[in-house]
Amino acid sequence: MTVVQALPFPSRFRTAFFFPRHWICWLGIGLLWLICLLPVRLLVGFGENLGWLVGRVMKKRRHITRVNLQMCFPELSDAQREKLVDDHFSALGAGAGGGSVSWFWIAMPSAFCSGGSTRTSTSAE
Repeated sequence: MTVVQALPFPSRFRTAFFFPRHWICWLGIGLLWLICLLPVRLLVGFGENLGWLVGRVMKKRRHITRVNLQMCFPELSDAQREKLVDDHFSALGAGAGGGSVSWFWIAMPSAFCSGGSTRTSTSAE
């Protein structure tokens, strides 16, 4: 007879997560993992462009950002505030791209994580 010990924490992963209703989430996680393999410059550039695009598509969020900036900076012209809105969404996308790397940090190539350096010893010779 085998005794199964209880885990010290409840397991939250269920086999039901492999059902078709979750395939879109798995596809998104897979795409995010692939994007995280890009070099940092490309990752940030991709994030900025994606953030800009999201800012254009999500009209309600763009309106909320516009109103907030109008209330905080009434002295700025509409063109200046619109530039701030675009910059906000670009920075949001870049931050999301950079933050996604931390989700997959263990899976990142070692050269990527160490800044490209392959030298492991720092002792003087």
